[in-house]
Amino acid sequence: MTESHEPIGKLLNDTGWRQGAIADDRARIAVVHVLQRHGCHELAESLGLGTSCAVLISQTCDVVSLVDESEPFVEFAVATIQDGKPDPADTFLKSFRKFAVPLMNVQQHLLLRPWDRVQVPRGALVGTRPSQDLTLDWRSCQDLMDWLATRYTRSALPDEFNRRLKVAGAEEAIRKTLARAPRVTEIYLLLRPRSIEIANLDESYSIDVVLLCERDVYLDQGARLAIQTVVDEIEGIFVNVGGLEIEGVKLRGEHEFSRHEMREYDRWQMDDVSYAAEYRAQKKSIDVPAPAYRADVARGRTGSSGNGEKS
Repeated sequence: MTESHEPIGKLLNDTGWRQGAIADDRARIAVVHVLQRHGCHELAESLGLGTSCAVLISQTCDVVSLVDESEPFVEFAVATIQDGKPDPADTFLKSFRKFAVPLMNVQQHLLLRPWDRVQVPRGALVGTRPSQDLTLDWRSCQDLMDWLATRYTRSALPDEFNRRLKVAGAEEAIRKTLARAPRVTEIYLLLRPRSIEIANLDESYSIDVVLLCERDVYLDQGARLAIQTVVDEIEGIFVNVGGLEIEGVKLRGEHEFSRHEMREYDRWQMDDVSYAAEYRAQKKSIDVPAPAYRADVARGRTGSSGNGEKS
């Protein structure tokens, strides 16, 4: 850290630090030192070797705050550097345990896990600059932040709904079908009743499903029709699930899906595991995807059952 009477935030602003910036060699060393102090030796080693990089995920206003004591730290995510284009299954918000994002101007991408993060003193970045070789575009940065936020905002669906899907083999069938439609960015469900475990097998859940794609894709008739064949197959999979009444399975452009609908519908991610399933696995000492978070910590929307997310 260089001596200066200027606020740390101004110095970082002058050298171009922004949310989504990737640490250059000098800044990377500062992140490695913090990781080592916290015992994160594998992350520190990969970062030191250059097989991974550190992406600044703190909000830009926090990074460049002119009041030094108001923001003592900035947060970095450590991402592995992979060759080629991302696996479509790891893009957008299809998984909450990993996320792939393309790098600009190179045939590489980053693969992130949400727990590979570290807080670094802001002052440690003084005199450093973001990398000029490894960069993310604005849209990719926004997608990354949305994915990180989803770890805390995703909704929990009833265990019984998840069980009915599993009994019919619907989850795996839908996952395989979606692999043929990488341009589908998100899936939203409107489930009724939303947070009730229906014990009576003669009673049904009602479900409306919306698959989203980007505006340009939706407006391209050929691309839209290609995705529509997948949408029709997914509707057929849902129809064959016992105890479900299907209101509809539709493809829509992201530009058509309103903020109101985002509040009413639940974003559905295909690698979710229910609270109850996670809890049972822990009780039986079954290995679950790390880290095994407490099952009693609310991760769903207010009013959810707290039992199960299709996760």
